[in-house]
Amino acid sequence: MPWTQADIDKLLAAGKIRGYKAIGKPTATKEKAPPSPIGLQSIISVLDTASIDYTTEFRFAPPRRFKFDIAIVEQKIAVEYEGLVATGKKGGHQTKAGYTSNCEKYNLAARLGWRLLRYTCRNYQDFEPDLLSILKRSD
Repeated sequence: MPWTQADIDKLLAAGKIRGYKAIGKPTATKEKAPPSPIGLQSIISVLDTASIDYTTEFRFAPPRRFKFDIAIVEQKIAVEYEGLVATGKKGGHQTKAGYTSNCEKYNLAARLGWRLLRYTCRNYQDFEPDLLSILKRSD
């Protein structure tokens, strides 16, 4: 018997599943999302292997539209993967306005008590020891 939308909503609300992909239904996306960078995939793999609950694209300060790439909400630990280094192309975050917006976002996060970890395609391997260090200090 297939699951109904009500079944899925209950599982989401109970925290039993983080999300789901509808199969055979049209999506409302404008274009196909690019694949996640290998560094971001690696960070998510560390969290999954350690069975640490996390949320992606977490909006931490409504009504501001600021989002963290990954948030471990219970511990108030945020992870940002800085794609500007990985692509080699100039993007919105490298402009004066984009960089300034990121600074505002990071400063607001600090004022709200978040601990922020930032990674690029060159240092994402440091995530696991960095996270372990923070979690040990939290005990």
